[in-house]
Amino acid sequence: MSNWISKMYNLLCELVPLDLELWYTGNSEEMRDYIDNLNEFLSSFEEYPDMRVADRYIGEYMCIARIKIRHFEKAAYSNEINYVIVK
Repeated sequence: MSNWISKMYNLLCELVPLDLELWYTGNSEEMRDYIDNLNEFLSSFEEYPDMRVADRYIGEYMCIARIKIRHFEKAAYSNEINYVIVK
């Protein structure tokens, strides 16, 4: 995609927050690493700028990451995503 088309496309794609509840392993350091890796992954999409981990909470029994991702108006998606398993 050319640079100007990419910029226009990004203007049409809203940056929206999404809260992810991550499976807590019991190891806070491991959870910080998972969230850091998630942030690197989101930031690696040069054609979709500003995607990132915006906030995080690592508690005694739960872990939540608020991410900013691009919402595509014409993209097909489900309103009922219950869980995602990542290995």
